[in-house]
Amino acid sequence: MKTLILDGTSISIKLAMSAAAATTNPTFVTNYADNSGTGITEGATDGILNGTTDVTAVPAPSGSNRRIVKDITIFNGDTAAVTILIKYDNAATQRTLVKVTLAVGDTYTADGTFDSNGNLKSIIGSVNLTTGVTGTLPIANGGTGQTTATAAFDALAPTTTQGDIIYYNGTDNVRLAKGTAGQALVINSGATAPEWGSAGVSTGKSIAMAMIFGF
Repeated sequence: MKTLILDGTSISIKLAMSAAAATTNPTFVTNYADNSGTGITEGATDGILNGTTDVTAVPAPSGSNRRIVKDITIFNGDTAAVTILIKYDNAATQRTLVKVTLAVGDTYTADGTFDSNGNLKSIIGSVNLTTGVTGTLPIANGGTGQTTATAAFDALAPTTTQGDIIYYNGTDNVRLAKGTAGQALVINSGATAPEWGSAGVSTGKSIAMAMIFGF
């Protein structure tokens, strides 16, 4: 929230919650300075919110003074998150300046919202992965570094020492080392693991059924 100037005797800043607090209403402190044209007088207010009922956080200036709102600090000491409205009130005509949801222990200030550890909070919205992202994600960051399905499959192909056949050896899931050109996956009679053999299935061997993974 930027600096606010209240330049009329009917203009004030009010606070309200979108719903009643669970157990404890948030507290607030405000700081301002009055410019009379010949000097500056500083002031402050503090108080407690009252559910959905408006509470005056910064009262209207008097006379010809122009009141400069320097800061509004609101602390959520409730046991649940609260949503707070900061409103500019001009003779009962209101404009919402800020609508903020504070988690338990959060503090709102003109500089931003801080968590219970004093860390400035930031909000990251959702991103449309179809229209809101450019470039390609490299393998090192969990992508493929490619822009087509074929290129992605090739980029994620197994290394020369490991094949894309996975079998269970009775204890773990194991990758079967790659075979050579012309070989077929077979299982020997009585064997506990598949192996690579000639394209023609020999006596005592059968073709193994396995899951094929492209990574």
